[in-house]
Amino acid sequence: MFTRGILAAMIVAGVWILLHVLIMQIRPARRRIRAMLTGYLCSLPFVYVAYRWLPLPVDAPTTGDAYVGLGLFHAYLSHLLLFFPYMQLFSHVERSVTGRLLVMVMQAPGHTANLGDIQRAYSTGDMVEQRLALLEQNRFIVQREGRWHNRAKGRALAVAMACSCRLFRSKAQSERL
Repeated sequence: MFTRGILAAMIVAGVWILLHVLIMQIRPARRRIRAMLTGYLCSLPFVYVAYRWLPLPVDAPTTGDAYVGLGLFHAYLSHLLLFFPYMQLFSHVERSVTGRLLVMVMQAPGHTANLGDIQRAYSTGDMVEQRLALLEQNRFIVQREGRWHNRAKGRALAVAMACSCRLFRSKAQSERL
C-alpha cells in the first residue's frame, strides 16, 4: 500500500507537471504560481483514481478500509511532497541570477564570456528595478516619498523568509563569499 501510494502520486504528479510545462510553452500564465497551484489542485482527484484503479506493478491490496486509508494517505502526502520541489525548482529557475548567468555564458560565442559582455547583456541595476516594480505590482511593497515600504503581504513573506533563514541557517550571498 505504501509503494502503491507513492507510485500513484508519482504518475499523477508527472502527468500534471508535464501538462503544466506544455501549457506554459503554448500560453504562459501571468501568475505562474497560481497556475501551478491550480494544476496541483485539479490533479488531486486523479490521485485517488490512480491509486484505486491503475494497474500498478505492486502486489498490495487496495481493498479494505485500513489498506485504502493508509495507502491514500501515502499517495496524497507523496503528491504534496512532489509539488513543493517542483514549485521551488520552477520559481528558482525562473528568477535565479546564477541560472541566468550560466545560460548567458553557455550561449556566448565559444561558450565563454568576459565580465564586460555579461554586464552589457545583464544589468543588475535594471534587474533590481524590475524586481521592485514586480513586487509593487503584486502588492508586496509600496513606494512613498521615494522609499519602499512592505505591505502586509510583504511583511508576512519577509517574516517567513527570516524564520526560514534562521531555521536552515542560510546565509546571504555576501556572507558566503
